[in-house]
Amino acid sequence: MTENDVHQAYDNPQPILNTYSPLLRLSAELRNDIYQYVLTPDCKLFFSEAKPGRKARVVFENGDEHQEFNQIKYVCRQLYAETAGLEAKYNMIYVHGSFPRGKGPAQKFSEFLATCSRPRVSWFRNVLLSTSSHYNMDSFIEPANFLFAIADFCRNNPDAAVVYSPRAFDSRSRKVYTFVLMGVYLTMAVRNKIPSCHIPMRKIQSHEGYMRSARQWTDKQGIARMDVPNLRFWPAVELAPRFVHDASRKSGGNSWVAHVREWMENDI
Repeated sequence: MTENDVHQAYDNPQPILNTYSPLLRLSAELRNDIYQYVLTPDCKLFFSEAKPGRKARVVFENGDEHQEFNQIKYVCRQLYAETAGLEAKYNMIYVHGSFPRGKGPAQKFSEFLATCSRPRVSWFRNVLLSTSSHYNMDSFIEPANFLFAIADFCRNNPDAAVVYSPRAFDSRSRKVYTFVLMGVYLTMAVRNKIPSCHIPMRKIQSHEGYMRSARQWTDKQGIARMDVPNLRFWPAVELAPRFVHDASRKSGGNSWVAHVREWMENDI
């Protein structure tokens, strides 16, 4: 890999020239072990997209500020070449987007991947894409073309695991019926399946526009393109016992509970 490949997607201040380093005299295997230890923090790491005058980077929260996590790449040219972006290989990377008011996480991440060399792309092993909270069911996930790019990434990198978690798909802030309906919408849109949730017909008819939007999210070819095992769709939070109780009571049995548990435990 050339130095230009490394510099495409990351900040590039003038590195300090290395003259002598016991670290760099170690074998590559030992250095990789050290890099993994140094670049595995006890905090969440977030993707920060490129802005004018600043390229994309991985950051952590330090109080009210976001600071770039990987600092060892700035020690010398060789460490830059060996460690720039390496934190993506060892950590879950959180990508947050503001869709529909702005770019969603799939759009941000796919645009970033397009700037990376192929070896760097394969470093991303665990990625969580989350959207801002939004009520409308026809806009709580991004348009299909952005998810297609993520599905292609997953297909080309079978060891990677990507989770798409719409913040609106949250059992804490939704009524039981609304949460179930959102799960139905998502299942129809990305998997072309209709869960047998036994939703009253009058309620389905009142949301026919949303159901039509789900069916039109993509076509058969798009559904096939989305069919990768390492791209999954999860609710935003764990299931609360009270929610299970309400779901059972309002569905007149356990039909809603079964689907809610399935979404929580095995995703969509």
